Amino acid sequence: MAFYPTPQETKVPDENENLTPPNPESLVRQPPPPLMDPLRDEQRPANGSNVSGEDAEAPTTPSAWQIVARVLHTIAVVGSPLWAALLICRTILALKAAQLAHMRSHGSANMRVESGWRSITLLARQSGVQIIGTRREQSAAIARTLNIDEHIVQQAAYMADYAAFSGESLSDADANAYWKSADAIREGILRALPVQQRVRARLDLRGVFHTVRHTNSWRHLVRRQLNNATMTASAPLCQRHRRRGAAQHK
Repeated sequence: MAFYPTPQETKVPDENENLTPPNPESLVRQPPPPLMDPLRDEQRPANGSNVSGEDAEAPTTPSAWQIVARVLHTIAVVGSPLWAALLICRTILALKAAQLAHMRSHGSANMRVESGWRSITLLARQSGVQIIGTRREQSAAIARTLNIDEHIVQQAAYMADYAAFSGESLSDADANAYWKSADAIREGILRALPVQQRVRARLDLRGVFHTVRHTNSWRHLVRRQLNNATMTASAPLCQRHRRRGAAQHK
């Protein structure tokens, strides 16, 4: 579009046109548009600091499940060594109980009577008694070391000798009665120990993984001959013990 700075010659000025500039104070000014908030990084308050005003966040209350989960987590972390120790102790006690149950029910009546005596000597060895020699010597060592009734322990030893060397077959009632006597002797052994030593004896694993095998070695033959020498004196006591066990079973 062409621009002509020189007015046309034929144009006549308008006498009614007001050429006075307007008063600035009387002008109506348009308010400026509102400014937008500038972008800024959101700052998180440090732990323990309080924020108020528009930046303050509403406090959150943990739920009951969250509280329980935190408590259980704390117990698991703090008490993990204790739980591990208790688990090991329970495993040992369960293993020893399974061994006793196997010895009580495995084999013939004669073998179960011999296993009953073996359970007595096993607990005595775990209690600190030195178990050597024949059953008669072992019973004397148990009674002397633990200060329990020697007569009851000797009767159990004589009955085990009778089951091993007499050649007669015992009945299930005889084996059950013998195990009752063996359990009573074992309880007497534990009662004779101090509390700390009693706990160690219950958790002792000596002899648990050892399987006793009767062989034809010269040591077994010599021990058999020594035990046979005592059978003549122990036979009447064994007979009375068998009759007493049969009477209790009835």
